[in-house]
Amino acid sequence: MAHDKLVDSFLNKFFPSGYPYSVNEGYLTYTKFRALQHFSSAMLHVLSTQSLLFAAGLRPTPAQATAVSWILKDGMQHAGKLICSGMGARMDSEPKSWRIFADVLYDFGTALDFISPLCPQLFLEVAGLGNFAKVRI
Repeated sequence: MAHDKLVDSFLNKFFPSGYPYSVNEGYLTYTKFRALQHFSSAMLHVLSTQSLLFAAGLRPTPAQATAVSWILKDGMQHAGKLICSGMGARMDSEPKSWRIFADVLYDFGTALDFISPLCPQLFLEVAGLGNFAKVRI
């Protein structure tokens, strides 16, 4: 009985109402890949922030890089929301396609941050393009 309530509570918090009957058969697979993407993207973001700080001549610890990445993430998230706020209606017709496009674009931007120490003479260009690509739509 308590186990059933725990499972129901979990499903109600993390899945659509009426799951699994309210979604198509590919929903759980899609959700697993999204969770994996979120986890790997978060790890890559901390590493790329540390690389950016190295490229800028600093020698941060992983904890410092994590703190800076959170600050940058929040600022970029707000800027991205302002820039993309008028695009919502166009994205409604194909939300999964736009979600995947946004994830690929974000990961591309994070990868640019990560490789920025390899080209310190282009730091501003590489870091700027990386941050532009990471705007969440």
